Amino acid sequence: MKVISFVNRKGGVGKTSISYSVAVSMTKFGRVCAIDLDSQGSMTSWANIEEMSYELADFLYGRCELKDVLQQTSTPNLFILPTAAKGGDLNEYNENKARKEPFRFVQLKKDLEQYFDYLIYDSSPAWSGLEENCCLSCDEIVTVLKLDRFSADGLDTFNTNLSNLRKTYDGCHGVSENGKPDFNKIVLNENNNSYAQCRELIEAYKPLEANGYKLFIVPQDLSFRKAQQNSVSIQDFTGTKPETLKVIDELAESLK
Repeated sequence: MKVISFVNRKGGVGKTSISYSVAVSMTKFGRVCAIDLDSQGSMTSWANIEEMSYELADFLYGRCELKDVLQQTSTPNLFILPTAAKGGDLNEYNENKARKEPFRFVQLKKDLEQYFDYLIYDSSPAWSGLEENCCLSCDEIVTVLKLDRFSADGLDTFNTNLSNLRKTYDGCHGVSENGKPDFNKIVLNENNNSYAQCRELIEAYKPLEANGYKLFIVPQDLSFRKAQQNSVSIQDFTGTKPETLKVIDELAESLK
C-alpha cells in the first residue's frame, strides 16, 4: 500500500479540494482509504458523512475497532476515516497523546494495508505531533500552494519542518534523512492566466523543476466549491473544467 499526504503550513490553499479529488481519481487504480486529519472535518463533510458512531479520534484512543469507524463513500472503491467537525476529539488527541506515540500512524498503515492499495491523508495547516506522525508513515508528500504572493512562505516553512523530521527519525520505519518520505511534487492551485501575478509566480516556481520537482498547475475553478456544497466529487459535478480534471488525473497517475 502506498501512503500519500497532502500538506501545507497555510490554510485556505485548496488542500482538501486537491486531496479528495485525487483520492477519487486514484480509485481507477485500486482501493483507496482517505483519512481526514483536519479537526474541521472538511473532507468528511464533502464525502457527505453526516452520521457516524465513531470518528478517527475514537479509533486513535482505542474506543472502537477499525471496522467501526471506516465508512464507504458514494464513490466506488473509496473509503474514509472521518473526523467530526463538531464535538470531535481529534484536537484533544493531538494535544494530549500524539507526541507520546509518534508511530501510531505507522501502525494504522499496517492495519489498513491488507484492505487498501492507497492511503491518502488530508492534513491540517498546522505542524504538530499529529502532522509529524502522519508524515512518518508516508511514502510521499505533496504540498498544495495557492498562487498568491505569500505562497512561498508556506513552502519554505514546510521544507524546514520536513528536514528536521527526517533528521530526528532517520532510520525509523524507513524514514531517511535524505529520502523517505519523498517530496518532489508541488500543486500550484487556482491559476488564472489572465492575472499577471499568477503568470509571474508560475515562472518563479519553474526553476524548481531543474531540482527534481514536478509542478502541477490547477486552474481557478468554481466547481470545487460547488461540488463540495453539493457533496459530490468534481468528477461527478457537471461543469468542472476539462483542464482541471486533466491535471488531477495527471497528479493521480504520478502517485500510483
